[in-house]
Formats: sequence, C-alpha cells, structure tokens
Amino acid sequence: MPVSWMGPIRQHPADSIDVMVPANTPLSVPSRICTLGFSLIELMVVISVLAILASIAAPSFQDSFEAYRVASARENLVSTIQFARTEAIRTGQPVVVRRKADCASNNWGCGWVVFRDTNGNNTQQAGEASIRETETQRGVSIRSNAGSADFQAVNIFGQFAGSPFFSFFIGPTPNDDANNCTRVVFSSAMRALSTKGSGSGFCP
Repeated sequence: MPVSWMGPIRQHPADSIDVMVPANTPLSVPSRICTLGFSLIELMVVISVLAILASIAAPSFQDSFEAYRVASARENLVSTIQFARTEAIRTGQPVVVRRKADCASNNWGCGWVVFRDTNGNNTQQAGEASIRETETQRGVSIRSNAGSADFQAVNIFGQFAGSPFFSFFIGPTPNDDANNCTRVVFSSAMRALSTKGSGSGFCP
C-alpha cells in the first residue's frame, strides 16, 4: 500500500529540520482525561464546615452591632446636651432638650428636639422653633433618671435647671440586658462620664 507524504510537517526540536510525517500516521492521544472541580460529597463537607463557622461567629457579630448602636446613640445624646449648653450661653435664653412623644414615657429612643424656651415653661410652643432635631435611635432604648423623664432644661449659665447630676441609661433592644449597656452621667458642668456594664445599674 503506498504511503502518502502529504501529511503535516513536524519540526525536529534538536536541529530544526523539517520532517515529513505520513498522513495516515496516528497522533498520540492522552490515555486519561483529567476532571476538574469538586464532587458532591466534597461540596457538602465544605458547606457543613462553613455553616459551623458561621454559627460560631454569629454571636460576636451580634455583640459588635449592639455595641455600635449603643455607642452611636451615646455620641448623639452627648453632642446634643453640649450643643444645648452652648446655645443657652450664646443666646442668653434657656434651652430645652425634650424627647419626642412617639415613644412611651421616659423612653428617648424615638429621638429628641432642642429649642429655645422663651417663656420658660419647658414645652415647645408656637414661635419656639427647633434648633436641632435627632431622629429615632434604631435598635436602642434610652431612659433618663432625672427628675423629669421627658426633658432636660439648660439655663442661661449653661447649667441644668434641675438636678446638678443626672444619668441616661442606653441599651440595645430587644436584648436590653446585654453587656453592651452604657450609663452616661452628666455633671453640673455638663461633662459626660460613660461607663459600660450590664444589669439595672446600666441598662434601661
């Protein structure tokens, strides 16, 4: 049987000589095909391990979120009280920080409003415009232990009109007994001291 020499030309790697290969010469075929990827069992094992790790890390994430919400509410509250003091001294008028009425009594979690109390009755009325307003503090509960649970008045000297000391208790909700609770104590000089803890001495 005659051999056809019209097949492909292969180049010799050593001396770069072109070699004619018969067209009907079979080329080498890999003896085994490699498979890539995971088997079903391997995939199920990986998913199970990830689920276990996620369940272990979940409480840590929850604590971090609660701590962040409480810290954010504390910063908003402290900055509001300091702002009210500055405005009272600057304008020579009493300034009141009053909680919004959307929540139950003594709960400041719905936010608060700051206004100049021109008639001294601690209630915002017509003509007493808001000079600052804070929206709902989501995921936290805030309670005051002062004589008035709904407002704090600052006189023209930058001092609280009522008790020289008062506290706010801030905690995450609904887990209001968590270790992420914070008690904020304001002195007569309007300085704020924050302490973290748990139980009735710190949580709302």
